[in-house]
Amino acid sequence: MEQQATMPTLETPIEDEQLDIANASFELSEAETRELIDRQLQLAGWQADTQLLRYSNGVRPQKGLNLAIAEYPTLLDGEEGFADYVLFEGLMPVAVVEAKKQNKTVSQYIRQAERYSQGFQFASDLDKPYKNTPWTSEEKAYHIPFVYACNGQKQSKRLADEGGIWFRDIRHPSNISRVLQGFHSPEGLKRKLEQDIERADEYLEQTEILPYNDRAYQREGIKAVEQAIAKDKQRILLAMATGTGKTRLATGLMYRLIKSQRFKHILFLVDRSTLGTQAFDAFGAEVIEQGQTLTQIYTVADLGVDITERPEVKVATVQSLVHRLFNSDAPLPIDFYDCIIIDEAHRGYTLDKEMTEGEETIRDEAQYLSTYKRVIDYFDATLIGLTATPALHTTEIFGKPVFTYSFTRAVEEGYLVNYDKPIRYITKLSQAGIEIPKGTSVQVMTNATGQKTTALIPDDMDFDVADFNRRVINENFNKVICQALVKDLNPLGDEKTMIFCVTDRHADQVVALLNELFKEKYGKDWNNDAVVKITGNADQPSKLVESYKKNKFPNIAVTVDLLTTGIDVPKICNLVFMRKVRSRVLFEQMLGRATRLCPEIGKTEFRIYDAVDIFATLQAVNTMQPIVVRPNISIDQLIRELSNPELMQKAKAINVPCIDEVKRTQADIVLDEFIQKVTRILGKAEKFKHHPDQVKSA
Repeated sequence: MEQQATMPTLETPIEDEQLDIANASFELSEAETRELIDRQLQLAGWQADTQLLRYSNGVRPQKGLNLAIAEYPTLLDGEEGFADYVLFEGLMPVAVVEAKKQNKTVSQYIRQAERYSQGFQFASDLDKPYKNTPWTSEEKAYHIPFVYACNGQKQSKRLADEGGIWFRDIRHPSNISRVLQGFHSPEGLKRKLEQDIERADEYLEQTEILPYNDRAYQREGIKAVEQAIAKDKQRILLAMATGTGKTRLATGLMYRLIKSQRFKHILFLVDRSTLGTQAFDAFGAEVIEQGQTLTQIYTVADLGVDITERPEVKVATVQSLVHRLFNSDAPLPIDFYDCIIIDEAHRGYTLDKEMTEGEETIRDEAQYLSTYKRVIDYFDATLIGLTATPALHTTEIFGKPVFTYSFTRAVEEGYLVNYDKPIRYITKLSQAGIEIPKGTSVQVMTNATGQKTTALIPDDMDFDVADFNRRVINENFNKVICQALVKDLNPLGDEKTMIFCVTDRHADQVVALLNELFKEKYGKDWNNDAVVKITGNADQPSKLVESYKKNKFPNIAVTVDLLTTGIDVPKICNLVFMRKVRSRVLFEQMLGRATRLCPEIGKTEFRIYDAVDIFATLQAVNTMQPIVVRPNISIDQLIRELSNPELMQKAKAINVPCIDEVKRTQADIVLDEFIQKVTRILGKAEKFKHHPDQVKSA
């Protein structure tokens, strides 16, 4: 009877610091390297001890145990060998691990592990991981489906192939090896074996997208992602203009991916709790199929649910994962999620730079970037990034977008509103301005059509925004701008306004000034709730955001960066810039707050009030330029053209897709422009009729 070895337990937590030993400058012995690998296997849920759990000690696979048996004998073409470890899920061998000393290039030893898979000999009491015959590639036959090569060392950028845990699924010859942050769990490898990927991909290819995603571009985006997944692309980027329904697309996509069994556990990752709450609400807001929402069909866990719970969809913040992965005695296995959808993917790579107390306090961008990247690199999962503003650093992580739906196209097709040329508030400070110096490295790539390739435009412009913003925080500047805003804005109407300030204190100053000036203007009709600061330091910011979205008041939100990303308030018609930013990504996110349609208030465009001349500063890289249809045409000429039957007949030959998928003619577009222009003129005329003192000279 075979010896039953005593199994080691994991009662004592294994600290991450212990695993970092391999990064030391001294060379580890083979025994020390094996000790590190034992610990890595234990963290993944395997029972591993090179000295104790060895084949030569009589250790054999046992039902109900997940053993890493060391020095397991193999035989290939008459040549004996010993696999450093064979991983058993019960009585079934599922993986071979090849262990090397620290100074060896790890990636090349995957092939040695593959040989041990070929040479594995099945005892009569073992279960085979394949149904009928082994997996073959040319003349090779593999008996164990998964192979690893490692040396206990964490991977570094400097020595990319000399560390990390290299993995290959050898069931299909097209699969290539890749580096992982840890070993798969026993359950994870079992799921890989049970999953029929080809069948899932076939289902996605042949199944029509549900009417829930009724817009053509959303269907196009979903298909682009599914095709990339079918090609085994591990990192996928989707670029869609703010307001065109990234969350809606993600909802429909998740439904299809889970129903097809392409993925089983999807993580929807956000970097702010407000975005997580908004996403969770959206998942349960509308019916997808058979009268049910996503949250009714599948288990969807929101931010309040423990991250160790394993529903089909989990909404979580980056911060909660950082704690769970890197500050925990029991980190999640790398296969805990098989798909991660990263909302606002750009945010992890270029952080908003917020000034505090009159000085620039930039949150440690390098540290945050490193942490964010560690989170998404941690899991062996397909990563799908969603962004409205891809930049060079984003594509370095995800690759080029597999699908892009630009602001320009969305406006042309009637899904977003356009904006007029910004209204400049000319002050001594704004005229001083900051220009991007000549010679600054600004890559603006154009293709054959002359359009900017957003993904290749760098984010940060090299100029000193901090010094300029320091000068913005002064009483005279604030007062002059607020006086102009009180003349131009209607805080008691339906159109909402968002004001971007430099710091939390600056926002307080602006709120106080606006309240004082509006009180002078409206007297007892004024409502103190109409103007509110909404920042991270405000009282109950999440409730303020909800009130701003759903209620009449607040009408004017004064913020710093809390509302720059992902907040959906269609009634925003006015944006006010009282701060400069050097980030193109952040700037375009700010613009995106006002692009959404809002037919209920007759919104046809949005307006921008530029108090710091930010548009001139970022003109060279702004990809959200306003669309101008024949900007020099007069109203008289427009009326004549609309009255000309011959011109109208020619115009009808040009078709453009419209919001309800019914074809819209060029004449319709011209008519829309005309109606918008007349509406603006009539609105201003009515305003000046009652406030003649506000008429300004051209």
